[in-house]
Amino acid sequence: TSVSSTFRAVTVAQGPAVTKVIETPLFRATITSKGAMISSFVLAKYKTYKQGPLDLVNQRDYHGAGVALKFVGADGKVASTAAFQFTLDSTPVTLKGSETVSISAVCKLDDHRSIVKTYTFSGDKYEMGVQFHLIGLQNSVSGYHYSAALDNPIPFVEMRSADELSDAKVFAGIAGDVEDLTAKKIGEVAHKPVNGTISFIGARNQYFTEALIPINEKTLGADLSARALKAPDGGVMTDYASNVHIPIQHAQNEDLTFKLYLGPLEYERVKAI
Repeated sequence: TSVSSTFRAVTVAQGPAVTKVIETPLFRATITSKGAMISSFVLAKYKTYKQGPLDLVNQRDYHGAGVALKFVGADGKVASTAAFQFTLDSTPVTLKGSETVSISAVCKLDDHRSIVKTYTFSGDKYEMGVQFHLIGLQNSVSGYHYSAALDNPIPFVEMRSADELSDAKVFAGIAGDVEDLTAKKIGEVAHKPVNGTISFIGARNQYFTEALIPINEKTLGADLSARALKAPDGGVMTDYASNVHIPIQHAQNEDLTFKLYLGPLEYERVKAI
């Protein structure tokens, strides 16, 4: 897709990214200055079936894990913060126990416009806080909503793709219920709009999930999509993406706040959030 001219100056150019590593007893996360996205999220207590490192960021179809903010620019074209260049301090951080840290990345559009993306990590949790602070964008965005997007599909990590496929899906929570979507035939592409107030969106495979919870945000529905591909073992694997829509209210000075869970489907942890 073509780049929105409103934001072309800050879209990611070719070249090395700055990265920052956050190490906890549960995971080793890497944040990249390209979009201020999560470029790697290796679990400390889980391995692949080959007993190798288990990275919940899909490197095969990498879009940057975690949440990106999408919106229509003043020129009518869609822009995504995943394509923006952020400034990021590269000093690594190690957390123990219940220690927490907040890490901010800044995308400066010009002297009057900027986007600050802040992560809050805890040493004893897979979930993290994610906040976008938007400054001076009132003349740069159009339309009526932002979309908070999870575009990097959870990778299939088991030996047999059929085991993963049986439980894999993309989903959205609405009115105490869950709408979900899957695709299981190679070449199949599926899409489902979900109307109403959304409490969470996400995707899962057999044992792991990525889910986004808007915190104190009004929501205007969601979009779910699924695409079925041929797996390396000859079976089927599915890529998923989801978006939740949030109304634009004060683009000149606006905070959008979320909780992001990236980790195992451990019942007590998932139930708690």
